[in-house]
Amino acid sequence: MRATRYLADTGGAAAVEFAMTLSFLVVPVMALIDIGTYTYTKMQVEHAAQVGAQYVWATCNTPSRLPVTRYCPITDANVLAAAQAGTQLGSTITASSSGYVLREFYACLNTSTNTPSIQNSGTTYTFSNPIGAEASSCSSPTSGSPMDYVVITVNSTYRPVFGSLSVANLLGTTLTKTSQIRVF
Repeated sequence: MRATRYLADTGGAAAVEFAMTLSFLVVPVMALIDIGTYTYTKMQVEHAAQVGAQYVWATCNTPSRLPVTRYCPITDANVLAAAQAGTQLGSTITASSSGYVLREFYACLNTSTNTPSIQNSGTTYTFSNPIGAEASSCSSPTSGSPMDYVVITVNSTYRPVFGSLSVANLLGTTLTKTSQIRVF
């Protein structure tokens, strides 16, 4: 008799149903918060790279300061400090894994494809720091004077909101972003 009365009692059923439903809603909400935070951090790292590139442009955009890595009075530390000051991430913005923030190259405009072609002294140029001698002219099929570009690369480590339960852990915790700007 007590057992049938106990089984027939429906008091508290709504609370149990709510708890079960809530458990199914918490996981997607946590994932949305985590992915939103990850995306925001990723955008901040990209902005930091752009701020670093704009700092180089604002400081070194005169012919007498080219190439930047030789004749402009800036260092990787200056560029990194500008990138850190340009975002809310601050000191979590660090140099790229190579240890350099600033890279420089020359490009000539390819007249047939209307795209820049990376060159240094008329040959294909690979990144180094500081840059080698400036290309004096562009060779065929490019034309005009070489254009000086800098590439800024920065990192930040994403710290998941919910630790190891984070969905964003699947996306990777090291965020690396690059920004390129024509100095002159």
